[in-house]
Amino acid sequence: MDQKGSLLSIAIDSSGNKWIGTSGGFWKFNDTIWTAFNIENSGLPDNYVTSVVVDGNGSKWIGTTGVDRTYDSYGGLAVFSGGNSAIKMNRNAAVRPLAPLCWNYPNPFKQRTLINYNVLESGLVNLRIYSLDGHLIQTLVNVKQTTGHYSVFWDGKNDAGKLMSHGVYLCRLTSNGGIISKKMNFIE
Repeated sequence: MDQKGSLLSIAIDSSGNKWIGTSGGFWKFNDTIWTAFNIENSGLPDNYVTSVVVDGNGSKWIGTTGVDRTYDSYGGLAVFSGGNSAIKMNRNAAVRPLAPLCWNYPNPFKQRTLINYNVLESGLVNLRIYSLDGHLIQTLVNVKQTTGHYSVFWDGKNDAGKLMSHGVYLCRLTSNGGIISKKMNFIE
């Protein structure tokens, strides 16, 4: 597999093929051969593949965010129906996530993790870290931001700069586009 791009999603079909969404395209791995699909060779709406789901019929549903502006793409939903056939897609700009996307890498992490998130509608954005019992640990973002993709590091510290104990924490993103929470595992 090309080292270009970060792993964002994975699904396994009934034949054991791995379908992998990355920030650099969509990949199939059958335990021997890697096959790459991207905006240039397959009709994907965008190379930034954030979600992959295999349905009961074996079709692969591929969600893209429209982050890759190199090709003036806008994201959307694609469906891949078996074999190596062409990807059919919907480039309708109205197709978009119902909530902001948020993920971190690495997870679990030892020293720090990079939190990536998408702002769907311009406005006030809050990105906060909470303990599992709901106590606020640190506010990483609390500003107005325009629509787009953003990243911020969390180093395992609270707002006072004290290193937190290892364990599971919640990253909560709140914006005009919605609210989403993700678990992050801070390990030794």
